[in-house]
Amino acid sequence: MEALQATPEIVEKIFDRCYRIPEYQRPYSWEREQCEKLWEDLRDFADSSPGKQDQYFLGNIVLYEEDGRYCVVDGQQRLISLTLLMRAIFDKVLTYNALERCLYIFDDESGDNTYAVKIQSEVMSEEKELLRKILVDRQYDDNLYTKNFRYFTSVLDDWVSSMGADNTPLKNFIRILLKNVVLLPIKCGALDDALTIFETINNRGLSLSDADIFKARLHKNARGEHAAFIARWNSLTHSVDELFKIYMHILRAQEDATEKERALRQFFLDTQKKRLNDWQRVMDDIEKIDACMTFLENPPKDDAPHQQIQKWFQVLGCYPNQYWQYPVYTYLFRHIADDGLLSPEDVSVLDGLMRALIAYCYTKSIIYNSVNVIKDTVFRLCARLWHGDPFLEVLSENMKDDLPQLQRELAAGKFPRSLRGLCFLHAYLNPEQKTVIRDTPHIEHILPRKWNNYDGWTARSHQGDVDKLGNLVLLEKQLNISAQNEFFRRKQDYYRFSEIREARNLSKRKSWTPQALQARQARVLHELNAFFSSLGQQLPAQDDPNSSK
Repeated sequence: MEALQATPEIVEKIFDRCYRIPEYQRPYSWEREQCEKLWEDLRDFADSSPGKQDQYFLGNIVLYEEDGRYCVVDGQQRLISLTLLMRAIFDKVLTYNALERCLYIFDDESGDNTYAVKIQSEVMSEEKELLRKILVDRQYDDNLYTKNFRYFTSVLDDWVSSMGADNTPLKNFIRILLKNVVLLPIKCGALDDALTIFETINNRGLSLSDADIFKARLHKNARGEHAAFIARWNSLTHSVDELFKIYMHILRAQEDATEKERALRQFFLDTQKKRLNDWQRVMDDIEKIDACMTFLENPPKDDAPHQQIQKWFQVLGCYPNQYWQYPVYTYLFRHIADDGLLSPEDVSVLDGLMRALIAYCYTKSIIYNSVNVIKDTVFRLCARLWHGDPFLEVLSENMKDDLPQLQRELAAGKFPRSLRGLCFLHAYLNPEQKTVIRDTPHIEHILPRKWNNYDGWTARSHQGDVDKLGNLVLLEKQLNISAQNEFFRRKQDYYRFSEIREARNLSKRKSWTPQALQARQARVLHELNAFFSSLGQQLPAQDDPNSSK
């Protein structure tokens, strides 16, 4: 690491230089809450009548120099907000030269104001001109820059009005802002050093995410191809943080790593592995993961095997944590074609893998209610999937002893975190459910939560049975709202219009008695237990699914 420079500087000195917000940074994002805090802190400090030596520390700025400007790795939120505040103040005084020099670049020879602003944002095309429009053109569009500028203008108007004809407090405030408020610019020799510093200090602004840090590294490594990199990065359709989480587990599988996972940032910034050095390969892989996620969310229509994949995807999507994703995406990444599709053989294996994961993950969640209990198995499963090794026993061996306990927990109804997933699973175990449930359904209580004296129910039997699996069914949101808390015969009309076969079949019943609920309870438990017990038969024969790859 090159030598660092870190000396506290007053605001007037901070704004004696020009800054660039690089493309990889996130857009300006301070909301009114942060601006209020800034204004109130500065006002409180000014009201304390500080002496010349008193200082108010506003935070750190992490910088590195490039092409004559300081590139801001951290601190853009404060710098832009201070600029908006100073412009709002300047509108009140108009002749304060030191304030004007903080806002604009002056010509070295003539000393004239060029009206070029000192902060240039290159984050996104629509960001570049927003600050200049306010500072120079006085154009105010509907964006955060304008909203925060108007906030500062409003509080200044109120404050100045309260002073009457006396403008001394405002002049004192300007002097204190420029001379007594300090920031700590940490000037680094290069981007790598700036990122290292940023990652090890706490800041008062909005911290960069892991994806922001990775974007910075990849942008640097793209060198002369920055525009191509930014275009590819901006074309990603899913959360970049989520894409990199999946990517980490795919790389771990490739490296046959089954030990405890590292923090995401630590994994990708490993100085020995240098995983972000080849920006094109990284983007190729990330774009492929993006396509895998699209495949699971929107498989080919009118294709029964692919539709079945989406059904299991919905069930797994209800699971209390995300570790089920990593084996699924490892397999998809290994097998998906350039056109974003799978071969029929690969679809068949993926179908079985997802059913096996449902059985394994939900069993562990219901019995142990802990994410840690599945981690080691998931890591070994990912490695086997990548290397083409038989993998079913990794799951079956780790759950077979749990099946008796699982049956007891299901019968007792002890699965609050898994309830929605179990309802989805049971809906899809109905062979008449040919289509994917598109609506976001509610969990309907067939016997309503509020007891009514009908069909042989007593207050006691109602209390004991209302939350049993046999009394629950998925129902489209609007139908559920319409059915309300009515008794069964009034809700049947709404069940009839459901696309969920379990609900529609209930509309054919004449009543919902304790005996009917118990019969359905027994059937639901039998079907779920049969599914969980069949893990050994979840997959087709596993000779070596990758042998032809």
